[in-house]
Amino acid sequence: MAIWNHYFNKYRTLGAIFVVSTLYAKSATEINLKKKFETGKPSVCLADLVASHNLAPRDAEKMQQYCRIEFKGARSTLSAKDIELHAWAAGIMPDKILGGPVAIVKATSLQLPSDASSAQNRSTRIRRGSTVQLVVKSRHMQIAREANTLADAFAGETVEVRPHGTRRTLRAKLVSNSIAELVQ
Repeated sequence: MAIWNHYFNKYRTLGAIFVVSTLYAKSATEINLKKKFETGKPSVCLADLVASHNLAPRDAEKMQQYCRIEFKGARSTLSAKDIELHAWAAGIMPDKILGGPVAIVKATSLQLPSDASSAQNRSTRIRRGSTVQLVVKSRHMQIAREANTLADAFAGETVEVRPHGTRRTLRAKLVSNSIAELVQ
């Protein structure tokens, strides 16, 4: 009888360890990659290339802050292994990377929001100092540059902005929370 009690206690302990380990087991971190990403900037953030993930909030923040992926030329392709190396450099250790390769393409035009989406954003106030894309459009081309707003405003209003790297003040109409068109 003592032998049976010994085995019973041994397997009961192992069962408890198994239950506790399954309850507190860390789930596998997966990153799903986009097939294509368009950009006009010389560097790309890691979060821009990811369609979805199941990372911890701190790791997701690291992914947003890691913007060291350089992009030169009109087109570039990154394999899943390249993305994994960039994730490691950001301090993230993914278990699985699904998808890939990711094609990074130079954006040929700025996508302005439709009237429906800009109407939805009209109720949100844009704070002074917020960064917006200042757009100058003509019949054949469109140029965008980052600028800061100099006053609080709502989408649809005209506000003074200052392009990055200059001291010049310009007037622009806010199309959305992130885009303003230069007013002549």
